[in-house]
Amino acid sequence: MRIAQVCMPFLSVPPKQYGGVERMVSYLTEELVQQGHMVTLFASGDSITRARLIAPCSSAAGEGHEGHVLYSTMLGMVARYAKEFDIIHFHLNHWIVLPFVKALTSRAVVTFHMPIDNSESMQPFFQEFSDIPIVSLSDAQRPSNVYLNWQRTIYYGLPTTLYKYREKSENYYAFIGLLARHKGPDRAIDIAKAAGVRLKLAGPVYDREQGYFDQVIAPQVNGHDIEYVGPLDDAEKQTLLGNAVALLFPSQWQEPFGLVMIESMACGTPVIGFDNGSVPEVITHGTTGLVVPDWTAAVGAVADVRELDRKRCRAEFERRFLASRMCKDYVELYEALVQAEPASTAAVLETDHAGNPAR
Repeated sequence: MRIAQVCMPFLSVPPKQYGGVERMVSYLTEELVQQGHMVTLFASGDSITRARLIAPCSSAAGEGHEGHVLYSTMLGMVARYAKEFDIIHFHLNHWIVLPFVKALTSRAVVTFHMPIDNSESMQPFFQEFSDIPIVSLSDAQRPSNVYLNWQRTIYYGLPTTLYKYREKSENYYAFIGLLARHKGPDRAIDIAKAAGVRLKLAGPVYDREQGYFDQVIAPQVNGHDIEYVGPLDDAEKQTLLGNAVALLFPSQWQEPFGLVMIESMACGTPVIGFDNGSVPEVITHGTTGLVVPDWTAAVGAVADVRELDRKRCRAEFERRFLASRMCKDYVELYEALVQAEPASTAAVLETDHAGNPAR
């Protein structure tokens, strides 16, 4: 198939450090190329890919004014080349691009990588664009009061060899993610302190979160029991996750997926996650981690998680969360959309991950 992947040019594909959307676009793009498809990637010029690369800029511009101007420029490029593709796959973290997607005469599908705003004020907007095929990252990402043209739930996947299985752990727990209140690093610190265990935190601190980090996180970092190691690349993440007893994932919002959970599982490191958003879909309770209802239960789980089999954790990751499986799911969807009559596109594969009718 002739497939276009469209990613926002705010970060390179893949990103040098933090950037879950760009990582997933990279893994999907490279797997599609590996499987013999003709793939074009629309992304920043410093992206690294075996696909044909079309870029509006030589390097990623960040999510400021310049970045948004370049994104608009890139959408113009997509429109110019649109007729070359069987299908165009947009990866979005906001809805503002949907009018552009709807205006295209080419086949298109959208994966939205953030929680869905299901407020009443958004309902007219969703109704206007309810014919655009949408992919969810988890069934939990689909609000019950929002009608969108849900096609499938397709979980993230990682390359088989990206992270290596580690049989034995060292005596610490890990938190990896954006150092922001909604990700719960302060809750991870509270859990570690209450359980009497060491915690290593990793991840970037964005400007808008600097005050939270300085006031809430930094005063508790002592370099021993609570250690902050900064943002990490893949190799550094392998070391931190692979050697941890478990990953603490006390997310405070409705996670649409939570990439770091499967990165941890790939190392054989189980996850302790709060029961919200995608967490109970991603974690196989008792095998790849423990899903807990609250902070108190999380403290108890710190000891219990040591009993889980790290080899089974890795095996479950390989069964559910490989990039090859993600690619297969998307190709099946692309083919169904391409083969459908234009008027019946909205009816193609309108099911959730369990095979139930989409909402």
